[in-house]
Amino acid sequence: MNADSILATQRARLRGMQPLNEAPPVKVEGSKATIRIYQNIDDWGGPWGMSATELAAELDALPAGIDTIELRINSYGGVVFEAITIMNALRSHDARIVAVVEGLAASAASFLAVSADETVMMPSSRLMLHAAWGIGIGNANDLRAYADLLDSLTIDVAEVYAAKTGEDASVWFDRLQTDKWYSAQEAVDAGLADRIDTPTTSTSADPAPADGGSEQASFDPDLYLALLDL
Repeated sequence: MNADSILATQRARLRGMQPLNEAPPVKVEGSKATIRIYQNIDDWGGPWGMSATELAAELDALPAGIDTIELRINSYGGVVFEAITIMNALRSHDARIVAVVEGLAASAASFLAVSADETVMMPSSRLMLHAAWGIGIGNANDLRAYADLLDSLTIDVAEVYAAKTGEDASVWFDRLQTDKWYSAQEAVDAGLADRIDTPTTSTSADPAPADGGSEQASFDPDLYLALLDL
């Protein structure tokens, strides 16, 4: 059995385990669709994370007439090429993309958020950006080539942040050499996000009592003392 067969077998076994975090279904309201990435981004998909294949299938299944896609994100990130594919699939859609960071958009999830037509931070949410990293195996030449690849990938994602902020990609390349955490306000101040949103709460009045009486019940001290003795 070769390495690919062993890997395929292990993946099949893992897929049969208890799901970790199933993706919420796509929500469609009128001309707006809401897609949630509440998990990591990888090529396995299913309970193990959001894959580019799954995201593309969700986009293809959207009804005609969708003019806004709200991408709601809470993700630690994941595989950079999967995230790049998702980013470009969203960019290729005719709808306006609004990314809403609900909790955390870290690593690869951060450039998904920043690449949208509009980037919205919710209160207490965070962005985390860093240079590409990974695990390399091989001789010295292999590892030097791998380091060059990581630098090249970092340049690619730096260009995404630069396009959003209007700065040069080389500036972002240098910044990404250390992990950068941004609060919601810091993300807006840095030009990585457009605004901070606040969840709305219902302001509708409570229904009147069915008996038409007073909404506030009267206080009966004797009943209260009797209950304390129970």
